[in-house]
Amino acid sequence: TGSAMNPYLTIQAALNAFGNSTTAADVKKPQTVIIDSGAYDESLTIPLGRIVNLIGTSTVILGGGGGANWTSLPPRSVTFSASNADVFGSDIKPALNISIMSWADATSTFMAEAGCFFVSGGIILAGTGLSHSLNLYGVKVAGTVTKTGGGSAGLTNFQCYDSLFIGAVTMLPATILERASDSEFDALATFDGYTEIWDSEFKAGMTVSTVYNTLPPSGIFQTTITGTFTGPVNSFRVDETSDYYFTQSGGTLAGGATKVMLANMASA
Repeated sequence: TGSAMNPYLTIQAALNAFGNSTTAADVKKPQTVIIDSGAYDESLTIPLGRIVNLIGTSTVILGGGGGANWTSLPPRSVTFSASNADVFGSDIKPALNISIMSWADATSTFMAEAGCFFVSGGIILAGTGLSHSLNLYGVKVAGTVTKTGGGSAGLTNFQCYDSLFIGAVTMLPATILERASDSEFDALATFDGYTEIWDSEFKAGMTVSTVYNTLPPSGIFQTTITGTFTGPVNSFRVDETSDYYFTQSGGTLAGGATKVMLANMASA
């Protein structure tokens, strides 16, 4: 029944219980799945037209977790789809929020295993027409994070906090990295644009088309970017600390990108 005394045995069963939205009222009602700590050897399909919260009580592994560092064969992924038909005229953006109740710093090798929501596969945003909102808190993704399908009616917003991305993050078209805080990207990260990046690390460069100001102050603060930053004129907006790390690592600008220096600010 999904109660504390009689819980669903799989995460997907809990998601299926509330299913796809069928009215505007469904879209406006967030659904939350509380997940007990452990390994769940299943891939997930998020119901259409929903605001969904996946919250682990402690460490959650999406996959069997039998490999080194809890990797899994086969790897297990999350698919989050949307289309204009899913919101029934409500104009509310479907959202997927993944976290645990007390997440640790997922960028630490040890802490990523001791307290995070570990996705052994990837995260796929799919569908056409409608924007999504993806928010990750203390999440480790072993595979890629991608967006598939056609253009969007508006920007897809992506926020991540204390999260680790081992595979490439390729969020095109029309996706904005609205905020990254204390997060690590081990492979190339590609977005339509970004707003705020704090205390993070990009180990294989970053590619953007523009800079947005949806969540001021826009820029890259106290962050290490190694490799190549690719973007248009005035897209490399960095404080002195980030510029120092970029220069010391031998970072390069490409695609016409030019630097805009920002004042150092206290960490948000």
